Amino acid sequence: MKELSKFDNFLINADVYDQNELFWQEIILKIVGDLPCNLQWMNTVQNGEKWRFGNPMFTAYFPTLKRGIRIIQKDKKNTKSVTLLTWISDTAYIENDTEVDIWELVIGLTLTEENLEASQYLVKKWIDENTSLSNMKEIISGELAKI
Repeated sequence: MKELSKFDNFLINADVYDQNELFWQEIILKIVGDLPCNLQWMNTVQNGEKWRFGNPMFTAYFPTLKRGIRIIQKDKKNTKSVTLLTWISDTAYIENDTEVDIWELVIGLTLTEENLEASQYLVKKWIDENTSLSNMKEIISGELAKI
C-alpha cells in the first residue's frame, strides 16, 4: 500500500490535494474493474478554481446500478479522533440533461490504513448488484464494526 502520510497536507497544498484525488480515483477504479461508471468531480467554483476542502474528495456514478459513491476526506490534523462514518443517501444525478434519482454511498473518513481497507470493502459490496439496499444498511451497521 502506498504511504498514506504523504496526503496529510492535502488541505493546504494544492499539489498534494490533486495527488490525493488521483489516489482515490485509482483505488475506486481498481475495485470497479469493467463496471460502467462516470467519474464526477464537483470541486470547482464559478471562476474555475478548485475547491480543495475534501467534500467530496471523489465521486462516481454507476448508471447500470443507479448508485453513486461519495468519499469525504477529513484532515487528520484538525480532527480529534480518527473517524469513519458511512451512510446511504437518496440523491439525484444529472444524466443526459435528465435528473435521475439514485442511492449514494457516502463515506466520510480520516485517511488511515484501517479506514481505507473498510472503504474498499464497502465499495466492493455497494457495486455488487446482488447487494440490496437493506443488505448494505446491515453491512454498514453490523459487519463494518468487525473490520
